[in-house]
Formats: sequence, C-alpha cells, structure tokens
Amino acid sequence: MTARRPQVADIPALTALWREAFGDTESFVKGFFATAFSSARAMCLCDGEEIGAALYWLDCERADGGRVAYIYAVATAKDHRGRGLCRILMQKTHKTLRAAGYAGAILVPGDSSLFSMYEKMGYRTCTYVKNVSALAGGSCVIGEIEKNEYAMLRRTYLPQGGLLQERENMDFLALQMRFYKGDGFIFAAERHDDRLICKEALGTLPPLQEIVGVMDCRVGSFTLMGDEKDRPFAMYHSLDGVSEPPRYLGFAFD
Repeated sequence: MTARRPQVADIPALTALWREAFGDTESFVKGFFATAFSSARAMCLCDGEEIGAALYWLDCERADGGRVAYIYAVATAKDHRGRGLCRILMQKTHKTLRAAGYAGAILVPGDSSLFSMYEKMGYRTCTYVKNVSALAGGSCVIGEIEKNEYAMLRRTYLPQGGLLQERENMDFLALQMRFYKGDGFIFAAERHDDRLICKEALGTLPPLQEIVGVMDCRVGSFTLMGDEKDRPFAMYHSLDGVSEPPRYLGFAFD
C-alpha cells in the first residue's frame, strides 16, 4: 500500500468509499467535497490505482494558539479490511501533521466500540456531551444570522479550552444547519418537520423550551457541553508532546 494525497480526480472513488463505509447520502458527501475537501488536508492508501483507505481533516485552532487537525471520515474499503490499514493511515497522517506544525489531532469516534481502537493509537477522551430534550413552551427573541457572524460571535461564547471551528468547518456546516442569536447566546440547528435538532448552543441560554417554541417546533433535542459523567464525545492525541487536550469541540458533522 502506498500513501499519497488524494486529488480532485479521485473524488468519484473517494465518494464511493465514503458511501460504502458510512451510508451517507450522495448529496451529503457531495457537499463535503464542494465545501471542505482539500488535497492538502487528506490522505489515502492505495493498492496500485485502487484506494483502499482514506481520511480527511479540517483545520481548528486553540483559542490560546496552536493548530489542531479534526480528523474526519476515516474509512477502509470492505475488500481491504482486517489488514491494519486504518492504523497505517493514521500513523502516516500523524507524521504529516507533526511535520506541518500541528499541535494535536482530534476526532469523534463514530461508534462507542471505536474508542478503544483509537486509544491504542494514542488518543484519549477529552470532551463530553449531554443530550437534552425539551417540549415547546413560551418564547424568547431570536434572530437568524449568517455563518460568518456566527463564527465571530462563537469566539466570544466559546468555553475556556474550546476549539475554534471556522473556514471550511463553517462552509460545510452551513449546508446542514442554520445559525441564530439571542440576548447573550447563539445556537446552530436544523429542523425536521416539527422537531428542532440543535448541535451547538453557547452562552447564557434561556429555558430550552422557549427556543423550541419560538422556532415553531413541537420538541427540541439539544447537544450541550457535558462533563465526565456524560457521554464521551471527542478524543485527542497530542502531536507536540506538550499541548493540553481541548475541553470542547462543538461540531462533529455526523
């Protein structure tokens, strides 16, 4: 297997691998390649012309300085599984990131069973989330905003030790979410019929049922920052040997 950076010409093969591995819709995958893909932020393993495994990363920044790579969509083709390709691909990616000056790498395991696999690669759980549901009740003042304003306000509301997710992160997120602000808070959410799905809410939040009500939904599901008693979310691997794990990663693009 040969490691290389995938090119634009590889996108059809990468799309097929992605959909085989994760089952995402063609439009979702197409959206990623249109907004967030860069050959400079991707790695694949090839057996001749065939791509056997691939991954991507999005650039994040620590509020106190230092780049962090959010590793995303790690996939191995069915015909090549059981050969340790994921481990090899991750090792080569870590070497590339380290040489490029990244302080660390962060990822969100797609399944609880994968935490132990990534632990063997040097990752440790660093952030937790709690999922809260609320029925509509009452209202508050909320306005829809553009992604760039959300990114700017997010810098103000980001918890200490949180990661900035901007540029390609926001471009990709904008295909899935809409962005809102209120008095002292922001949130990113999508609607499915009468259900509000909120992937991030930061700041001094009003009662959640008020957000659900003003969004004209019946029920809302909120993913909020948690602690060690809550659900494990992201894992961190220090590449410089000194950087501390982030305490918050907002968007997993799942």
